[in-house]
Amino acid sequence: MAQTNTPPRSGVISQITKMPMEKTFRVSYYSPTDDRTYEGTFLVRRPTLVQQMQITAKKSHLLGGLFHDETNPGVGVPEEMDTLAEMMAFLTMCVVDGPPWWGEELYDPGVLFAIFSEAVNIDPFRGLPVEQTMGGSSPGRTGEDRDHQRDGAGHNDRAAALVDEEVQDPGDQFAVEGQPPR
Repeated sequence: MAQTNTPPRSGVISQITKMPMEKTFRVSYYSPTDDRTYEGTFLVRRPTLVQQMQITAKKSHLLGGLFHDETNPGVGVPEEMDTLAEMMAFLTMCVVDGPPWWGEELYDPGVLFAIFSEAVNIDPFRGLPVEQTMGGSSPGRTGEDRDHQRDGAGHNDRAAALVDEEVQDPGDQFAVEGQPPR
């Protein structure tokens, strides 16, 4: 099988390859909850595809397998918990180095958001802009099960933008013998 190195038809993939693999940033956040200023430098690394799945698994584990379901109020977990679990799972996987307090128990979700809002810039599957929905202090609509990433049929629109049409719809290429084509 001949392999070619043809440039992508869309600029999306080339934009992703220009994203940094690592990013260093500084956080300074005053927590009225803790009456403390959290300051320090973080180093984050872009998650691999396997780590993307591990982030989703960690989020599911944190939420006991539940998720926020906008179409069925009262079912699953509140949006704030879903968002918090997304941030925690992502940062657990992507933070390579942080200040000494990074390993401490945190009580103010604003601290997590301050870190996440910078760190998420390295992830092409989450990316910014990050909507601020919980009183302007946390991200909204991030994570694999959010409807901004899935259309009505459950297809991930961001992933579709990264994949060529031939891969998305292989046509009769995978037809099973004795069955009508898809």
